[in-house]
Amino acid sequence: MIKTIAAKRELELGTHRSIADFMSNLDHEYPKLNLWTLYVKANELHMNFYEDNMPSDRVKEHSEAVKELIEKLKRIQ
Repeated sequence: MIKTIAAKRELELGTHRSIADFMSNLDHEYPKLNLWTLYVKANELHMNFYEDNMPSDRVKEHSEAVKELIEKLKRIQ
């Protein structure tokens, strides 16, 4: 979803850093949506996929944050 929004703005996101920078910019553009906080949780969940370091209750919590992030991104695409 993030890369889709970037592509519509004629931006290509090829690194984790470029995605983070883009999300930071979106968060500044839409401050009421709290996108950065949700993105950070999504990123932590992504890291957990490889590291398996989160307790299951936190995985569930972060999964809900990802759902919320997707719904909010749908509104701005």
